[in-house]
Amino acid sequence: MNIPDQANLLEHLPEHHAAHQMSERKALLAKARQAALRSHSPYSHFPVGSALLTWSGENYLGHNTETAGGESQNCGEQSAISSAVTGGEHFRRKDFIQMIAVACIKAPSPYAKLLETQEGQARAAAIEGNLVKQLSMGTQPNFASNAQDWLSNKFVLAAIGDGSPCGACRQIINEFSGPDTIVLIDDSRDGILFRMSDLLPWGFKFGPESIEPEQDIVDAKAIVAYVETGHITLDTAAKLSARNAYHFSDKYPKSGTAIECQDGRVYVGSSVMNSCTGLNIKSMRAAISRAIVDGAIERNGPKFIKNMAVSLPQGKEFISPLHGLDVDLIQEFGDKTNGRIVVIKGEDRILLPMHLGLKL
Repeated sequence: MNIPDQANLLEHLPEHHAAHQMSERKALLAKARQAALRSHSPYSHFPVGSALLTWSGENYLGHNTETAGGESQNCGEQSAISSAVTGGEHFRRKDFIQMIAVACIKAPSPYAKLLETQEGQARAAAIEGNLVKQLSMGTQPNFASNAQDWLSNKFVLAAIGDGSPCGACRQIINEFSGPDTIVLIDDSRDGILFRMSDLLPWGFKFGPESIEPEQDIVDAKAIVAYVETGHITLDTAAKLSARNAYHFSDKYPKSGTAIECQDGRVYVGSSVMNSCTGLNIKSMRAAISRAIVDGAIERNGPKFIKNMAVSLPQGKEFISPLHGLDVDLIQEFGDKTNGRIVVIKGEDRILLPMHLGLKL
């Protein structure tokens, strides 16, 4: 991995870019670390958190989610992006990611090996002192820009690689990135900056002709409020959420999911297509990630899903009532004793007890 010159990268970002501000970088990393604390990673024991800042100024959080079957696992970056799509950010701007932070909180600091020596500790102290001087002069470089020589150290490079987005996440981030999108990798300071072209040179995505036209954004927060106050049903919430799905081909269904937790809280999710179609994110994954990052497991325990509605308004006829669903996720988080699933496709509606659905 080649790490870009940090000072040069900052110099060439637009003046209004949030990455220029140390406080913005630190705040986004803090949110990513906080999201990682709610990671559901009982199998790898490697929690990852992500925090995304859009050009509209909104923040979306994500974390990795694992299942016993391993089929429906979700990375932190994917969770944050699917949450932003559920919020309709892609209708405001296709390349909506201004900056996305990634934090692997159990990974060692990239500088840990260097800080084992007195020389390294003295150098770090000098860098911190230099940063204070630079801040007083009105510039706000990151720690890494003052330690550029460290960024070629083999131990630092290995640690940064271990804490960087995986290949699949790079492709999914790339889908919603522009030339000024910044990926901020946690270095236990204020982050190491990368452009997407540094992490995924010659990344593939469909061009502007494939971008969906502007449409009225369905407010995901309003949908949730309407369900929780009894103004609409969970079925309707799933149908409305499908309208915010990101997709550019009628060959693939736009789906929406609404889940009701044991404590009555409601979460919605919208499906996310990718130019590399093997990386599509189903709406159930989006809804469950939004629930977990908001504390659903802490409040209800791991079997937090009481009821679920999934809307599949387009595509072929049912292969089975659970066609298009992530059964692994239902197995991991669903109440198989009392829970229910409603699957909606067009005008068809199938109601299943959750335990029966898992057998189909």
